[in-house]
Amino acid sequence: MDNRIKMLYNVIYSYASVIYAALCLLKGMVNSVKTQRFIKFIALLLSAAMLILSAAGCGATSATAISFGDIKINANEYCYWMSRYKAMFLYSYFGMTTDNDQIWTSEFAEGVTVGDFLETVALSNIMSNAICLKLFDDYGLELTTEQQNSIDDNINTKIQAVGSKSALNTQLSAYGVNVGMLRDIYESETKISTLQDYLYGENGTDKATTEEIDAYYEDNYYRCKHILIRTDVKYELDENGDPIVDEESGSYKTIELTEEEIEEQKALAEELELRVAAGEDFDALVVQYSEDTGMQHFADGYYINSACTFLPSEVVSAVMSMKVDEVKTVESDYGIHIIKRYELIDDAYNDAEYAAYMFGDLEATVNSIKLQELLGQYTNLVVINEEIVADYPLAKCTPNFYY
Repeated sequence: MDNRIKMLYNVIYSYASVIYAALCLLKGMVNSVKTQRFIKFIALLLSAAMLILSAAGCGATSATAISFGDIKINANEYCYWMSRYKAMFLYSYFGMTTDNDQIWTSEFAEGVTVGDFLETVALSNIMSNAICLKLFDDYGLELTTEQQNSIDDNINTKIQAVGSKSALNTQLSAYGVNVGMLRDIYESETKISTLQDYLYGENGTDKATTEEIDAYYEDNYYRCKHILIRTDVKYELDENGDPIVDEESGSYKTIELTEEEIEEQKALAEELELRVAAGEDFDALVVQYSEDTGMQHFADGYYINSACTFLPSEVVSAVMSMKVDEVKTVESDYGIHIIKRYELIDDAYNDAEYAAYMFGDLEATVNSIKLQELLGQYTNLVVINEEIVADYPLAKCTPNFYY
């Protein structure tokens, strides 16, 4: 692992939010309609540092790739996990189940390829996993007989699916492991899940408190409404004046505006700016004029954070720079947005509908941050065998979609 990759690792671990912003550079660098989905996906990896795909075991016989105390992830296991992460990246971002060299050689930033960057994300997670395995031991945790039996059942199911243990070994060899190593990996995965439940589960010893969740909400979210005057298209309306939904796409049917209509929309936006400045009721103007149909559904407005993707980036940036009750006008590819920022409503994240669309599970988010902070205390103590790691670059590993 060269100095550039080590540097990237340190940046990822210490400045996850900054890296999220940097991911926006992928727009235009990697041609895919799924860019936003990828950005959200990687942001989750960075903020959680986790563990959905858990770490390799420590019952190793080959050279050690990563170690933390007496926990050792060997070269075979490291290769396996790089293969798993590669498959996850391919499927989650590109919707692909086959490899494509062009993906990994695309430039992410000057001198850094997409393969370099994603390899660093995978490496940071594997390092975090090693720390979790050590903490599992340090906390005196043990797997139950039921958990061990479940692991064995999983392995046996895979053996039966391919016909024999030797046949499974043949398939696993593409990812650097055999059946015994695979079982060790699954055991470690279960240990990490058990650790997370011990710390942050329903009866977790360090799970997020109400005060911590509320503090995260207040520090990271903004409430706003906007009057959107579209300058690109207009909705096709039914006889009742309601937008018509395209049954095939599920989106509203639209008609491109003429040049004359665009000028009329711009004039309307200017008129509304003056009316707002003169003190007219902003909420009433939103109801009457905003062409964002969501404004009719979410009466309290939108709750957004820096990772918001359901509003244009121009709107998000503006809101984050505004004071409460301030009004600002910005333009996006959709049209003209007259925006007002509002005070947060207490405990809005507990409203089921708002939680589903704008917050997700804030308790899980805060728990993820707490875990990341816990792991960060030990990061500098993790030892990386750079020669071994260099032998298994993400771009060259065989993607593992099956095991």
